[in-house]
Amino acid sequence: MDNQHKSNQGFKIALTQAIRESEPSHKAIPPLGPAYLASYLTNLHPEIEINYFSDIDKLLEYAPQLVSVSSVTENLPQAIELARIVKSRIPVPVVLGGPHISTLPQSLPEEFDLGVVGEGEVTFAELVELFIQNSRPQQLLAQLPGIVFRSHNRLMVTPTRPSIADLTSLPFPAREIYGWNKFMYMMTSRGCPYRCIFCSPKVMWKKYRNFTAEYLVAEIKEIIAHSSCNYIHFFDDLFVADRKRLKRIVELLKNENLNQVLHFGGHIRANLMDEELGTLLKEMNFVSGAFGAESASPRILKKLKYGTTTVAENQRTLDICHQMGILASASFVIGTPGETAQDLELTLKFIDQNRSKISALEVFILLPYPGTPLWDWALKEGLVSPDMDWGKFATDPFFSEMNIPEDFLYLNQEHMPRPELLKYAGRFQELDQEINRDNKNLYKNLASL
Repeated sequence: MDNQHKSNQGFKIALTQAIRESEPSHKAIPPLGPAYLASYLTNLHPEIEINYFSDIDKLLEYAPQLVSVSSVTENLPQAIELARIVKSRIPVPVVLGGPHISTLPQSLPEEFDLGVVGEGEVTFAELVELFIQNSRPQQLLAQLPGIVFRSHNRLMVTPTRPSIADLTSLPFPAREIYGWNKFMYMMTSRGCPYRCIFCSPKVMWKKYRNFTAEYLVAEIKEIIAHSSCNYIHFFDDLFVADRKRLKRIVELLKNENLNQVLHFGGHIRANLMDEELGTLLKEMNFVSGAFGAESASPRILKKLKYGTTTVAENQRTLDICHQMGILASASFVIGTPGETAQDLELTLKFIDQNRSKISALEVFILLPYPGTPLWDWALKEGLVSPDMDWGKFATDPFFSEMNIPEDFLYLNQEHMPRPELLKYAGRFQELDQEINRDNKNLYKNLASL
């Protein structure tokens, strides 16, 4: 071991994620971001100890020299509370990472020492090296691209770090920090080639990139070597964006007979769905496809997706999935600025007419997340700000019950009063419960794979 590695010996890092109590599934399915940070850093510095914690007491007992908290916008209040607890117990730097700080770095809470903006592997590794090698690292932070920090009570955002050009240069995520289990998931690309009014991947990831088919299959083989899983879910923003790559994935899976022993699921897109894509998915044993149908009002759908998808294409997607035996999970949003009762009635009718083809339903209230065109609009309207109450984003889809804060952020008051929207939300909830109840055995079977 060289002198540099010797000096790093014993340095401990704790990774964690901000989670709301209404999100128990997120404890069972932690994000892959921390696992990528861990594998990249360990590959460079195997002498550094890095672990993931879902329990704050165990994290504190671990006594790390640095803590990193990952958070989305709606969970920022929980991230702040985590940082407060850590700071009150152990005097160590606490770093904020994840989608929220990457899309709105100027909102860095004072409880955090700094934030990692955007793709984190290289930035976080350099940040750790800086803290280990320097007695006064704060004086050198300005030299590090891709971060936000405070200096003399002013927020400083350093220049953007270039995206990782070759994703296959990254080691596989260190899933062992979570423990290998039966449910496995992957990220086979970063970003999305499309831009919807409510999505921020282009800000988070800058541009769409993917791991090669060969890399993907090698990672699948590592997963099955360490776990008993029979189902792998792709959590890409859009798994089927590159059809040439998909064809190669199918070819490699068939060559290895992996499509005979594994089932797959992930996100698809209505304007890309056709018979060829359905056949490819079927050949790879793709059994569950999720897509954003968003609205059955052509006018509202055009506003949400800039005209890249039509209601007819949403219907075609459901038809093809049904024909191919692929479980179709469709998500919708309500509360779009300018939306009327007539628009919502069209969506309700569309869902009702496709009961037999929609295997799972999700309905969300439209929210203006940072980094999206909708955020920019809401900012101009005075509805949001970088120092707002982020708890207003904490609305969940209508599964067993509506979990909506009384003061939830609502964008369509001019065209539909809040009480009327909530009445419609109740009608969507009834459909949601009926469809998910009727199909619960399908997903029980999927979970038992």
